[in-house]
Amino acid sequence: MYPRPIPDDARIQRALYLGGVALVVILWLLPLLAVMLTSIRSNEELMAGNYWGWPQKFSLIENYKAVFEQTAMLRFFLNSLLITIPSVIGVLI
Repeated sequence: MYPRPIPDDARIQRALYLGGVALVVILWLLPLLAVMLTSIRSNEELMAGNYWGWPQKFSLIENYKAVFEQTAMLRFFLNSLLITIPSVIGVLI
C-alpha cells in the first residue's frame, strides 16, 4: 500500500525522485505566487500585461483597502466561519 523506500545505493533513483518532488512543489506553488504578485500590483500594471514581472509600484495596502471597502469581504469571511466551525465541531463530536 505504501511506496517502498528507495535503497541508499540507488542514487540516480533518489535524485530523480527528489527532482520530481521539487518540480511538483514548484508547480503547486506557482498559482499562489501569481495570486500574491497580483495582489500587490496596481491596476495599470495589470492592464499593461505585466503578470509575472516584479511590480514597479507596490499597491498592497491600497488594493486590500479597496477590497474591504468595495465588497462584502468581511461578510464572506463570516459566512465561511459560520459553515466551517459547526462542520468541524460536528466531525469532532
